[in-house]
Amino acid sequence: MSRTERDAREPVECRSCKALVLWVQWATSGKRMPIDVTPHLIGNVVVAFRRAENLMIAETFDPKRHDGRNRYISHFTTCPQATQHRRK
Repeated sequence: MSRTERDAREPVECRSCKALVLWVQWATSGKRMPIDVTPHLIGNVVVAFRRAENLMIAETFDPKRHDGRNRYISHFTTCPQATQHRRK
């Protein structure tokens, strides 16, 4: 199933460590990034789902704007093989 056919809210496995991740797209740059599925207390990413576009949109956590929303962390922070997947 292609990325556009699956629901963006459904987790997928990391190709390296097999952990479940969500793919988000940054609102400002349009770049895509995997985040860990489980919310994290020190996470610096908040997400919103855009149903019409089937996109998980990411923003940097701001306590003044995002109080009470789940916070997530980049999977690049937790994946043991993150360096294999970073783009240069």
